[in-house]
Amino acid sequence: MLKTRETRVEERKEEKRSEKRDRILRAAEAIFLDKGFHAASMNEIAEAADVSTPHLYNLKVTKNDR
Repeated sequence: MLKTRETRVEERKEEKRSEKRDRILRAAEAIFLDKGFHAASMNEIAEAADVSTPHLYNLKVTKNDR
């Protein structure tokens, strides 16, 4: 079955969201390992992941992501 243009666009958007989410989780892990959980800041994680700090607050992490 051929994919519609809308389907391809939605798949690409989801792929970008997934890549950004992975980048954020990797950045957070690296900072937590380096500084510890309590010493890490949202600003540091956002900067390391190249996203805005408010974006981090919108990220929904589940147990499966850990």
